[in-house]
Amino acid sequence: MMLFKIIKRFNTIAAVHRCMLCDVAGHFRHSLIFASGDRHKLIARIMLAAHSLEKGLAMPRKKENWGGQKAIQLIVLIERYIRKYPVEERVHSALVTLQSFRDDIFSEKNHGTAHAIDQLLSRCGVSCEKIEGAIRKIKKPRFSMTYEDIVSFYESRASVREFSDKPVTANEVRKVCRMVRTTPSACNRQPCRLYTFRDRGIIEKLINNQLGDQGWCMNCNLLFVVTANQSYYNATYERYQPFIDGGMFAMNLVMALHSQKIATCCKMFIQQPGLEKRFKKAAGIPACERPVMLVLAGHYPRRKVVLAPLSRRVELEVSIV
Repeated sequence: MMLFKIIKRFNTIAAVHRCMLCDVAGHFRHSLIFASGDRHKLIARIMLAAHSLEKGLAMPRKKENWGGQKAIQLIVLIERYIRKYPVEERVHSALVTLQSFRDDIFSEKNHGTAHAIDQLLSRCGVSCEKIEGAIRKIKKPRFSMTYEDIVSFYESRASVREFSDKPVTANEVRKVCRMVRTTPSACNRQPCRLYTFRDRGIIEKLINNQLGDQGWCMNCNLLFVVTANQSYYNATYERYQPFIDGGMFAMNLVMALHSQKIATCCKMFIQQPGLEKRFKKAAGIPACERPVMLVLAGHYPRRKVVLAPLSRRVELEVSIV
């Protein structure tokens, strides 16, 4: 018996190390640690450079001649991108940021930089007259909901494992996506993606990959898969950030579905290399994206009461230093 326990523990330790080595290999392959012309990595670098300028534009007190090198870096990145790929929304947003930088009275005034910005705007078909700017004015919120209203909303949500056969509509999903896209992310990288499945065959295949039905999973009407793109992060100090950003995104998804009175239950994703590879292939998820969480959803059953675990919440200790 003792020998069996030792062998079992050794196998567990070996499996942990194998998973860690696969994670390290994935970080090196997909992260920003290595320069690459890969589309995801270029977009990530463009968004990071643009956000750096945006923060400068939003400073209440700016230094004279600020941001010249950052603007040049962004210009070079956009030029690299448009040589290989068509202009998309995030590149257009970065061009707006460059134009706002050019027009800022405190920014570095360099004729060569200004000319390069004008050329980029022209090549990408961006009209200066239609640009609204890269910053916005934020005021203290004046929503009508009280604190008790918001607490009641949060406390009314519970994980549900029973769903009706009433389909979740495309319009309901669009409303959810409008809310989820507001999720904060590190340096506004917006690395998270949402995959939505209604096809029973695909759902069954994905669920079977993740410990199976367990007596309730196949009751769902929709399966959401939240992923975070590793190509948006550095492999050293940001190695865990995809899961942090992905976790916040998943939390917003669950509460957005709750706002539409759609029941949900989260299912953790099994980060095992072989299972993950097969899961990505079945779901059509690129290798550079890491699945973070599965969310099973559907309308509440027609009967008024649904049984669920109590899941008593523990009081938080407040310590203000």
